Amino acid sequence: MDLEGKQNPTDSFKYCYHANKCIFLKNGKLYTCPIIPNICNFNKYFNKNLEVEPLDFIDIYKAENIMEILNFLSKPAPFCRYCDVKHMTWHNTWKVSEKSIEEWT
Repeated sequence: MDLEGKQNPTDSFKYCYHANKCIFLKNGKLYTCPIIPNICNFNKYFNKNLEVEPLDFIDIYKAENIMEILNFLSKPAPFCRYCDVKHMTWHNTWKVSEKSIEEWT
């Protein structure tokens, strides 16, 4: 995560392993990934304020049709600016979390 939100949302979305593969529904709102609707837990635990905006989700009850939903899901959300996919690491050691913000940033 880039706590300052300085990443290019289009690049983050383009290279994201969640984008259009892990769509998340929470309280009638669809998100392009599971991080956006659950960032509230990260914010609360680490006393941060990574902001979720109305353009970061689509309300399924207010969408006019399926094409509006599909169009929304095919594009980066403003929240993608917080995802630093270029520096994401893989094959990390599987272990119990130390509950350190460095595990996320």
